[in-house]
Amino acid sequence: MYDPGHERDACGLAIVADLKAGASHSVVRDALEALRNLEHRGAVGGDRKTGDGAGLLCCIPEGFFAREFGLGAAQNRNWGIGMLFLPAWPESFSKAKAMLRDVAAEERFSLAGWREVPVRPQVLGQKAARSMPRICQAAFILQGVPGGMALEGDALERKLYVLRRRMENGALSLGFDMDRFYIPSLSSRTIVYKGMFVASQFAAFYPDLEDPEFKSSFAIVHQRYSTNTFPSWPLAQPFRMISHNGEINTLRKNVNAMKARQATMSSATFGSEFSKLLPVIQDGGSDSAMFDNVFELLSKAGRRPEHAFMMMVPEPYSPDFDISRDKRAFYEYHATIMEGWDGPAAMTFTDGITVGAALDRNGLRPFRYVLGKNRRFVGASEAGVLGMKESEIAEKGMLRPGTMVMLDMARGKFLRDREVKARVCREKPYRRWLESSRIELKGLFSSPEAMGAGAKSGSDPRASQFFGFDKGALETLEPMFLAAQEGVSAMGSKKPPAALASIAAPGAAEPASAAPLAAFFRQKFAQVTNPPIDPYRETLVMSLQNYVGRQRNLLEEGPEHCRQLRLDMPLLSNADMARLRSSALRDFAVGTVSMCCPSRDKAPGFAARAIEGMKAEAERLIDEGASLVVLSDRDLGPGRAALPSLLAVSALHSHLVEAKKRHMAGLIVEAGDAKDVHSIALLLAYGASGVN
Repeated sequence: MYDPGHERDACGLAIVADLKAGASHSVVRDALEALRNLEHRGAVGGDRKTGDGAGLLCCIPEGFFAREFGLGAAQNRNWGIGMLFLPAWPESFSKAKAMLRDVAAEERFSLAGWREVPVRPQVLGQKAARSMPRICQAAFILQGVPGGMALEGDALERKLYVLRRRMENGALSLGFDMDRFYIPSLSSRTIVYKGMFVASQFAAFYPDLEDPEFKSSFAIVHQRYSTNTFPSWPLAQPFRMISHNGEINTLRKNVNAMKARQATMSSATFGSEFSKLLPVIQDGGSDSAMFDNVFELLSKAGRRPEHAFMMMVPEPYSPDFDISRDKRAFYEYHATIMEGWDGPAAMTFTDGITVGAALDRNGLRPFRYVLGKNRRFVGASEAGVLGMKESEIAEKGMLRPGTMVMLDMARGKFLRDREVKARVCREKPYRRWLESSRIELKGLFSSPEAMGAGAKSGSDPRASQFFGFDKGALETLEPMFLAAQEGVSAMGSKKPPAALASIAAPGAAEPASAAPLAAFFRQKFAQVTNPPIDPYRETLVMSLQNYVGRQRNLLEEGPEHCRQLRLDMPLLSNADMARLRSSALRDFAVGTVSMCCPSRDKAPGFAARAIEGMKAEAERLIDEGASLVVLSDRDLGPGRAALPSLLAVSALHSHLVEAKKRHMAGLIVEAGDAKDVHSIALLLAYGASGVN
């Protein structure tokens, strides 16, 4: 069945920009040609005419819209243009338009112009035509600014961002979902034209794009290939700031983390208006749309686009990777603030002043570029989307894994990866902040003699039986103990499915024991287009390092943000647990919550009651300042039974996400049933920060 959580993309994209001559219609014309040459990267529906989506993002052509809306030249810096996908039914359309006007007035904007965008629906396929919204444009002018000063630049962009979020939340209150009400762009700098097309239909559908007055200094185009999804008008790309070829494999973690940290986010830039921006991530979006939501917030709240992108899509920075100490410190510092949005990606991004293109650290999506001697830049998912003679080329190249290029349109400069990142990494003393604030348990994982230092003395055979350490489990674990590696086994298995494991085989003297909870789960592979990662590349681009503790405000930076425990791997020894519990750091308290419950409690719902008690106790510890919460079953004994650790950690993790407190403490699981790689991986996947 269809699940909106499966929204992914695999597409083609391109940038055309003129760093010398500035805005011209030829840039738009060339971008449309590049889009047509990327049509093979898109998909088409069963009617052979409905595309997954195509679109264009460019500078607002001021002369064109001044003419269309009758705006004078003196007003050029005071207005923003909104591209609107509104309900097609007249009654719903009237409600939506009235809401737009009312919200604009509340935010001190006047609706200075309204325009039904000229379109040619006859070029669409049947599916696209049936779902086509009513496409309009509106001009908004900010009125009555305190102090009488006209807002412009970043300040005006922030006000328009607040206005758009108010409108989107207003549409939700009217019962309009994203398919009935969507704002592709609302900005004083950029505008987005898009829809459910194949590339060859795009320019024919929007006659505006053929007007000689429709001029821009750059244009980003995108042809969508939606994987595991239903195409729709809102999910066509580009989005407001980014376009994306690839998929985000860590999406659920990223979304849950943003949902939790909203409760403690604030912004000096937005002040009291920040609450109008929530929720940050809009429901119903694809992985790319949600990335755009977060990227937009980081950029509008004060970080430059390249800084925001480096936070969200870090390049490899392990000690084995040859990068500068400042750059490694930048990435490690920001790992304490937010998790990476990981997955194969070739992406473009822009704030209307700068334009960037970058690859993820695996480099599994291509991006090639040429820079002409006339300062015309063309970059795309493949070479040859626009013809350029060799004699006219000043430079050509391709992005390597984890690298980016930037176009500074205001200064007419082409910036390479080293120059861009050196500037960002030295803006603040990230290396000094890390050295003075991060917490490390010296000697972790290095002292075999200390492995049992923090454990209870002796061994209780009843505990081994309770946690399933039978002959089969010990045979599986033996090569790990002796050779520090997993045992080799056949791919096939004679074991029955976990759901049938407790059913006795015919003729068996005793019923089979129940399967552990972890046995009901299977590894979920990244779908569609991810090739296998070889072990040599894996050691360079993947890391088990993790920061655990209380996260601070995402929209600020300071030494206190990296006051967290660094774990080089998520497995902790008994000695490590003893060190944590005996820590004397006043600003890094550790609390323990038991996963055990009275074994004599046989009343229905005893496990649910135990879990509710765990939730309340963990929340109390966090409210009292705990930076780490340890879920432990060490008090297992006579009269005490342990809940499955996977059940306990997943329930607590989900509860803290809903309570918007998950980012306020790390979760360490101390469990007897975490006895193999599969069960440990499940604990980490369902919310644990570390496992003992």
